[in-house]
This record gives sequence, structure tokens and C-alpha cells, in this order.
Amino acid sequence: MGEGGYRPALGGSVLSRWHSSLWRLNGLRAVHGPDGQRQLDGAGFDRSSMMSGIASFELDHCRLSADSQFLKTCRVGLRSLYCGAGNASTAQIGCQTARDMRLTKGTYRRAYVCAGGRLVRPVVCGIVLLTLVGCTVGGFIAGSGPSVVAVTTPRDSSVRVVTVDAGVAAALESAEHSTTLAPVFGGTSPPTPTLGLGDRLEVSIWEAPPAVLFAPSTEIVAASASSSRVSGLKPAAAVHLPGQAIAVDGSISLPFVGRIKVAGLNEADAASLIRGRLRGLAHQPQVLVTVIDNVSATVTVVGSVNQSQRLPLTARGERILDAVAAAGGPRERLDRTTLQLSRGDRNARIALEAIVRDPAQNVYLQPGDVVSLYYQPLSFTALGATGRNDEISFEATGMTLAQALGRVNGVADQRAAPKGVFVFRLEPSPTGVNQPVVYRVDLTDPMTFWAIQHFPMHDRDLLYVANAPSAEFEKFMSIVATAAYSLTNFGIKP
Repeated sequence: MGEGGYRPALGGSVLSRWHSSLWRLNGLRAVHGPDGQRQLDGAGFDRSSMMSGIASFELDHCRLSADSQFLKTCRVGLRSLYCGAGNASTAQIGCQTARDMRLTKGTYRRAYVCAGGRLVRPVVCGIVLLTLVGCTVGGFIAGSGPSVVAVTTPRDSSVRVVTVDAGVAAALESAEHSTTLAPVFGGTSPPTPTLGLGDRLEVSIWEAPPAVLFAPSTEIVAASASSSRVSGLKPAAAVHLPGQAIAVDGSISLPFVGRIKVAGLNEADAASLIRGRLRGLAHQPQVLVTVIDNVSATVTVVGSVNQSQRLPLTARGERILDAVAAAGGPRERLDRTTLQLSRGDRNARIALEAIVRDPAQNVYLQPGDVVSLYYQPLSFTALGATGRNDEISFEATGMTLAQALGRVNGVADQRAAPKGVFVFRLEPSPTGVNQPVVYRVDLTDPMTFWAIQHFPMHDRDLLYVANAPSAEFEKFMSIVATAAYSLTNFGIKP
């Protein structure tokens, strides 16, 4: 723009008048006819110091050839060239410097386009070259994971790649060890209940007449004043001592006896111990010990049950299913619920359905046992070209690879490589260090569909399906098409 904020149109004597202050112009517009080049060149615009201030130049029916002294001088600071009409020579000259060029008429519009002062055709070639390099190197085109080649040729030599067939699937299936409770916890008979800390006991004592220590009333109802012969006696009555809890030291307190340690004894042994301590103090004492509140011989039932609770054990002996039933049963489906029995430092998991099918697994419970129920406690992760990318839970009864593919809605037919189905797993080794193993599945082989029905999935497995090469090529073509469309929107045609 000029000093007054407009873009002047120069011609004839006007050129001479603006000559001295042309360096202050921000834009220049020429409206000359066929002799415009002669007038501009003859006006003396031949010093770059004057012409460097022209940021934009418009040609309106003004033809400038490649040897125009004016246009050559303008190239020092020219950033925009607007051609209403011109020729190929004008466009070529402008493209060497102009960053923005609008071409509305002329044969040059299809041949040359300007971008940052350089021709666009090499730029398009550069974009294509970079895209091809990106496809080769990897990471340039968006994707969901490594290619089939990258997985099957790992850089780490410790990774073992195994192709799944009927033999491999059968070997893995036979190596699966089904968990059983009977060998771990054993016990074909119920445990003998014993007294423990916190149990509340009631002690009842009978003393034969004539009672000396524990008499509820006078037992001699008639006696001869002159003879020591007892004429009548009341039958012996029981004295019930107030209930008391077994203390931290495992003892209780009794009148005339003091502290007696009873923890670890059963009720009969505790009664016998108290009776022995009363001999010599009471007349033929008889003792009965009864547990009125059992807090030590209990089993805790938690997890996916309708009502978690602490179940007291009785002399009858309670089994696992007794505890589950007392807690209201499982909340979820029986075939998808896993039971864990914890006893001390030992733990074992088994499908609840397996206990129902095999009564030998319905072992007796012992005081302090914890029975926990879980709904689908195991899981694997699905990534890549699957119908569903997610962490999938499954039950302790196990799951095959065929079932796993079904849970994730199969593979995505538009982009999945049928030869690129992989299961990543860490397997124990004799050295004690887990070894990474990749199992490869080829879904183009019909025999594979029988094999994957016997391939067992493990907890924390990773199921990955790679993209097909055609899907990668489609992404590449999409990038090229997008780049070409963007250039076209700027008035640029490669």
C-alpha cells in the first residue's frame, strides 16, 4: 500500500512523480497496456535499493517479458505477484521470489505454480519421497502396532517365535495342570473343635450332697437333735457360673481355684481339668463346660457372594460348599466363578463348578480358613486389528484361543492380516526367569481352526493382530491424496 494507505496505479508521468518515494510503497499496481514494459523500464526503476520496498505487485493487462528490467529489480523484495493477464515469462520470473502468486489467466497457470519462491512440482515429489521413506522406516504412518515381519523377526534373540499347529496346541493343552484342593489341603474327616481366645464359656458345677462349696440351698432338711444320722437330703443342684471369655493368656477364672488355662482344649478336656482342680475342695464335683459364643473356630467367606460373613464351625464339620451356601451362594454364574481357599501361607484356586462336579474337592474347613469367590479373575489383553481392543476377563475353567477371538468379535476384515495373529506370553524357564514367547497363528490354513480350539489362554496373555500390507498401502495413498487436495485448494495443481 502507498503512504495514504492505497495501492497506486502507475502510468506515464505518474511514474516519474512517485520515483523518489517508491521505496516507501508497500504495493504497486500496473494498469498499462501492451507498452507497459517500456514505460516501467524507462522510468528508471533500476536500483534495488528503491524497489526493495515493493512487497506486492499486480499486473492488469500488462505483459512483462523475462528480460524486463523492472521485474528483475523487484525480485529483491517481491513477496506477492497478482497476474490478471500475463504470459509464461512473467510467471517464471515471479516464481523465483514470490511467496504468494495468484494466477487467473494464461497458459502458465497449468505449467508453473509458486510456493515460497520455488516451483511446486519438486515439492510434491519431495512429499511423496518422504512418505515412501516413512513407510520403509516405520512410524511415519499411523498404526496400531508392529507389522508381521517385525514380530516374526524380533531383534531380541531371547524371544522365541512358535507357529501354532495341532501338535503345539496339544502339547500346551496336556501341560495344563488343573488345580485340585484335596491334595493341597487334604482332610477326610472334620477337625476336632478346640477352645480359642475370645470364646465365651459357661461352666456348670454339680456337687454331691452334702455340698460344701457349691450348694444353692441348705440340703439337710431334717436331722435328729440327738443323733448325727441324716434323715433326709435334697438332690444335688447345678451351679451355673457367669459366662466369661477366654483371656489373652488362654485362661479363665473360677472360684476357690483361680486361673485355669483352657485354650487349645476341647470342651470335654476343659471340664476334666476343672474337675481335677476341685477335688479335695468340693464333695464329688461334676463339671460341664459349654461354649456359648464361638469366635475362634470360624471361617470367613468373602467376595462374589450374596452376603459375606464369618461362619462358626461345629463338631459336625463344615465343608466348602456349606460355607458358600451359608453366605447366600455366588452372585454370578456358577461356571464363571472361581473359588480360592486360603489356609495359613497356602492358597489354591479352583473353578466353583469343579467342586460341584467332583465331591472330593469339597474339603473340610478348618478354623481360620478364608473362602473367597471371584467372578472371572483371569484376563488377557486384545490389541491391534481385532474387533474389540480391551482387557477381557475369563474364568478359572479356562479359555481357548478360539474362544478368545470370539470374545473380541474376531479380527477386523478390512485391515487384519490373517497370517498375523499372535499371542505374547511370558513362560517359566528352568533358570527361574520368565522367557518371552510369541505364538503365531495362520488363519489362512483351515487346519488352524481345529488347533486354536485346544490352545489354552493364560492369565495376562496379550492377543495381537497385525495390519495387512494392503491396509498400510491404503493409508499411504490416503496421505498422498490429502496432500494433493490441500495443494489444489491453494490454487496449485501438481
